[in-house]
Amino acid sequence: KRGTFDRQIPIAVRQQWRGAMECNGNGLCFNFDARSPMCPSMKITQNRIHSPKGRATLVREWLRLLADRGVDPLKLEQELPESGVSLRTL
Repeated sequence: KRGTFDRQIPIAVRQQWRGAMECNGNGLCFNFDARSPMCPSMKITQNRIHSPKGRATLVREWLRLLADRGVDPLKLEQELPESGVSLRTL
């Protein structure tokens, strides 16, 4: 299912958002070892949406929905004023 959804995102967009697209879903970010630096926000909140995997999933779904509606995030980013604002920093 994930592969089918990911293929709905244009290749150029996938390449620019590689960090989210390359999450392999192995769940290592759900490690609860207190000595491990992996994903402190998920450990504190106990909510998987705050894990790197959860965040990557949200970004991928956002990119898929943009593509579904004909919105190109790369074009949007180019059109933003030179105020230093980026879609990645919103």
